[in-house]
Amino acid sequence: MLPLHDLPEFAYDFQSLRDSYLADEALLVSAIYGNAGLNTAQRARVNLLANQLINHARDGHHPLFNEFLQQYRLDSKEGRILLTLAEALLRIPDSVNRNALIHSLLPTADWSLDEDNSGMTLVWANKALNLARRFIQEENFPDAWHQLLLKLGDSVIRPALSTGIHLIAKQFVMAETIPEALALRQPDFRYSFDCLGEAAQTDADAKQYWQQYQSALEYLATHQRTDTLIHRDSISIKLSALHPRYEAKNWAELQQQLVPQLLKLVQFAAEAGIPITFDAEESERLELSLALYADIVQRPEFKHYHGLGIAVQAYQKRAPAVIDWLIKLSHQTGQRLAIRLVKGAYWDYEIKRSQQLGLSDYPVFTRKLHTDICYLHCARQLLKHSTHIWPQFATHNAHTLAWLDIVAQDLDRDYEVQHLVGMGDNIHQAFGEACHRPTRIYAPIGRFDTLLPYLVRRLLENGSSQSFVNQLANHHITSEQLTKDPVTRLAEGKIAPHPKLAKPSDLFLPRPSSVGISPADMNGLAELREQLIRFHHQTWTAGQYPSTGHLLGETRHSPVDKHRILGTVHAHSAHDVDNAYVVAEKAFQHWRCYPVTSRADCLRMMAEQLQQYQAELLYLLMMEAGKILEDALGEWREAIDLCYFYAQEAERLQQTHQLPHISGEANYLQLMPRGIFACISPWNFPLAIFIGQIAAALVTGNAVIAKPAHQTPFIAQRCVELWQHSGLPQGLLQLLFGSSQELSAPLLQHPLLAGVVFTGSTHSAQAINQALAHRQAAILPLIAETGGINAMIADSSALVEQVIQDAVNSAFNSAGQRCSALRVLWLQKEIADHVLKGIEGVLNTWRIGHSCRFRHDMSAVIDAQSQAHLQHYCQHLMSVAHRHFKATLSPACVKGYYVAPQVFVIDREHLPYQEVFGPILHVVTWKQNELAEVVQHINRTGYGLTLAMHSRISAHLDYVQRHIKVGNFYINRHQIGAQVGCQPFGGEGLSGTGFKAGGSHYLLRFCHERVVSDNLTAIGANNDLLQLDD
Repeated sequence: MLPLHDLPEFAYDFQSLRDSYLADEALLVSAIYGNAGLNTAQRARVNLLANQLINHARDGHHPLFNEFLQQYRLDSKEGRILLTLAEALLRIPDSVNRNALIHSLLPTADWSLDEDNSGMTLVWANKALNLARRFIQEENFPDAWHQLLLKLGDSVIRPALSTGIHLIAKQFVMAETIPEALALRQPDFRYSFDCLGEAAQTDADAKQYWQQYQSALEYLATHQRTDTLIHRDSISIKLSALHPRYEAKNWAELQQQLVPQLLKLVQFAAEAGIPITFDAEESERLELSLALYADIVQRPEFKHYHGLGIAVQAYQKRAPAVIDWLIKLSHQTGQRLAIRLVKGAYWDYEIKRSQQLGLSDYPVFTRKLHTDICYLHCARQLLKHSTHIWPQFATHNAHTLAWLDIVAQDLDRDYEVQHLVGMGDNIHQAFGEACHRPTRIYAPIGRFDTLLPYLVRRLLENGSSQSFVNQLANHHITSEQLTKDPVTRLAEGKIAPHPKLAKPSDLFLPRPSSVGISPADMNGLAELREQLIRFHHQTWTAGQYPSTGHLLGETRHSPVDKHRILGTVHAHSAHDVDNAYVVAEKAFQHWRCYPVTSRADCLRMMAEQLQQYQAELLYLLMMEAGKILEDALGEWREAIDLCYFYAQEAERLQQTHQLPHISGEANYLQLMPRGIFACISPWNFPLAIFIGQIAAALVTGNAVIAKPAHQTPFIAQRCVELWQHSGLPQGLLQLLFGSSQELSAPLLQHPLLAGVVFTGSTHSAQAINQALAHRQAAILPLIAETGGINAMIADSSALVEQVIQDAVNSAFNSAGQRCSALRVLWLQKEIADHVLKGIEGVLNTWRIGHSCRFRHDMSAVIDAQSQAHLQHYCQHLMSVAHRHFKATLSPACVKGYYVAPQVFVIDREHLPYQEVFGPILHVVTWKQNELAEVVQHINRTGYGLTLAMHSRISAHLDYVQRHIKVGNFYINRHQIGAQVGCQPFGGEGLSGTGFKAGGSHYLLRFCHERVVSDNLTAIGANNDLLQLDD
């Protein structure tokens, strides 16, 4: 199977978009800001109108919510507490944890208020918050009375807070149902109704969202108020809500499954005369959304339907190119396309995602000013082409509204403005009275249990220090400041990205970072595919011909395809081990004298070698280790980052450190190399761990004898060859292949051995430890990182959708063949059914198969032995499980060693006491008052590698953090993929010895500490005393 042969091929030319995807921000803004500018007369007219809007809005009625947010800003502790309450309080199913959330949050904040400058309602709300805080903190009553009063207080505080959160929600959500929303319509406004809900996780979610859209269309069809299509109330559709795998890699599947369902909605809307807008998505889905939009617009049956629109986000660097592309599409089709121009609502996600992927730059602007400039540029383009485009401008900014109206007047163009329910009402009321432009209200509808993600986004937007709505309510900010022209502001400074937001690839400077590939970068992926194809028929050879036996070597096949021969491995003998020590010792005597900067430069050269040979290493990771491209890229990046990180750390640590001293002495501490290290690496990270072990030993001045895992010899062979081109002295790095039974004794008992670094099973680590203990020689360091029975705990305050996604990723990425992978999921009973239903639904969408297919989520396990062991273990669990479900394997999986990812709900007594290394997740439930017992059970296993906990209750998180015995504790996130330098990785107990790989202490284990104390008065003078002033 050719690598990445299933990359999506869109039928449209997106090259102009791709050129802008990660473009230089300063260059892009410099190219467009002129189009956003005004002449002197226009600038004066815009300024006058904008000031009128602001003064009118400030003189009008202020919703309590705006006053509340102004007092408790979301960048304050109090604001974050309110945000947490809003996000979590409504969905926690049990009263005990609702009370716990309130108790953990309210007492920690300062609810003081300037009563002289606040409305009476806010003053009373503030008094209630202070009273609640003091009541919760009260400890002067006897315990029984205190507990009774707390219960009585909870019955008052909790409903009051819940009511407050409902009131906040109603600020942004028009109604729970479409009939209720239509009854609340105001005659002077148009509406775009949005059925609340985020991206579907399961097929059931997608069907439910589709039915909601269909029902909304059916009801709206009989309740329109005008005959003109573009003036009618519309529906906004989120495409990712209609399919659980709305990703470019699933393009073929989406055409078969999503498009027919989408066509039904559009067909109904066209026949009923209802406008539809495809809502905005994350940047990685942009080309996908445009391709679907163009496919539907160009269908003959919609030739006369001019109601299909799409949202464009101005914070994306591609926005100008998208506008031009859509204008071209409108000319080609003869359709008048409705384009909703928005600023964008996923900025924080885009920034974090780009940093996680290690992109060369961001797909979004890093400064709000640049987004404002881009918005105005795009707006002018839309107005210029309004005969083919119906411009819809979503904004709450007074200057933007004034700019739009003045420019439209001068161009003699029509348009409509849009605003969100609950945001900028005063500004839009003033604008409507002054400019008489049609206004459409974006009106979310849905139940409170579906509004949480949307509500949080709205709260963040309102509470942002840069939000116009927030600034408008702040009377310390003058109208002149609020109405300053963005182009003028830009001209007063330097056009540059935000100085506090480094590019993803520059986050850790002066240490370089690896650069990744976005799954949306189709050009980059296509180029990588061509490079990977070069290795499609290649074979490799590992090992030198040993002095005795095994001359023919052993043929190796790929675990993902048993018919694919990867090459031949020649094993070494015990005699070869002795030769390796002799050669390495000779090289070590020279290497130990190299300056640390020279050794660090070799690591940096190795990082460059890894980048130069990216395609070959990725191909081997995919075919020899069975990793899909995403996992292979992650490991390749980690190997590079380890080289750069250890180079930097060695230069920091291996300087001569001056110590305190008494008069007449000088004391120094130095870290010196130990000698020859045996580096024994595993097959599950055959590149990153193999490179990391060797890099740490070499950069600290040691020699290395490397023994890679039996299953992945070719990656190791290529890495050693690359090391040899990185400036290492001949013989410093020795590589041995062979069975552990034959090589372990001569490797571990050799008198020249100075230390062992090992990653693998706990059983093997204990065997190595015993072998070292029986040596009649110096006591050697053993640096061991082993496995774990890693757990995730979720209480009822956890966001269920996040638990589902993080549990699936943690348990099944890389076929569960990660040391950090989730093995046991502990679910509080109140949310267990919901979470399990979601995990089952997600697994039904997973695609398992050949690692070279771009669309696959998981590939094979490492070998036949592993496959057989996992299958046998699953048969055992079947006999004790209360519930069992798994993903489906395709018939093609018989060609490799595949095991379906699966889940078993069992009792605690059936939990494993040893690590099960594969895609198997055990699930147990716990009652609300059993958190301490859960922690004790996890600790009793003796393993301590990773633990994740999902909770919004700080007391629960604090308890677990204090009592759990694990090396890496993750809060409200998945537990795999530790970042070099940011999340040093390693366990305790049965899971490892420390220090943590990728951490600032790791290199210390490879060194001796030596202190030099020099008596400077031995020559007769004490300079310290002679230089004293009188």
